[in-house]
Amino acid sequence: MQQRGERHVGRMAGVSERAVDHIETMNGPEILNCVDEIEKLDKVARRTFGISDNGSHAENIAVNIAILGR
Repeated sequence: MQQRGERHVGRMAGVSERAVDHIETMNGPEILNCVDEIEKLDKVARRTFGISDNGSHAENIAVNIAILGR
């Protein structure tokens, strides 16, 4: 299960990075039209990389480890 969890995190990291690469090619109005989807991507990426809104990494990582340890 832990290996599956690690693979999933790796895959989601790749998806998040490709999506950000795509967003960077968009112009201002396109970005504004997709702001809701971009916000969802941001939440997924923050969860995947273990980043909270305040810049802290520790609290999310502890949760992920607890889930993977089951």
